[in-house]
Order: sequence, then structure tokens, then C-alpha cells
Amino acid sequence: MDKQRKAEGISIYPNPATSIVNVNIGSANLIKTSAAVYNTDGRLIQNILITGNQQQINLQQFAKGRYVIKFADGSVQSFIKK
Repeated sequence: MDKQRKAEGISIYPNPATSIVNVNIGSANLIKTSAAVYNTDGRLIQNILITGNQQQINLQQFAKGRYVIKFADGSVQSFIKK
């Protein structure tokens, strides 16, 4: 991924996570947009639709490791699946 910028006002918890990660969206500008989850190899793992201020991502099918969520505005956040 090219130039990445830290997502302002977005929080991800728990981090590290085991089965579900919660994404709190601080900006209404991101609601009704999509975000993409990538592994450390840059491979797209899942696309998600941001439908509200809080979004859950089910990690049951994710392998252990670090992931990056890239939001529609270009900002990124990372989390760890343990």
C-alpha cells in the first residue's frame, strides 16, 4: 500500500482480538462507504460496508497475524488477530 495515514477518530478494539473486532467510526463522512481488510502481504482479505458509527468484523475465518483496514478516505488502522 502506498502512502498511508493514520485514521483520525477511528478506534479498533479489542486489539489484539480473537473472534470479533469492533471498529468505531468517528467521522460521519465514512458512513455508507466501504473499507478493505488486508493481511501483511497486501492481499485483500475482506471488504466491509461501513453502515454506522460502530461496525463489527468477524475474525473467525482470519488466520493469526496483523491486518490493516484501509478506509475510503485513504486512512488506515491495524489490528492483530491472536
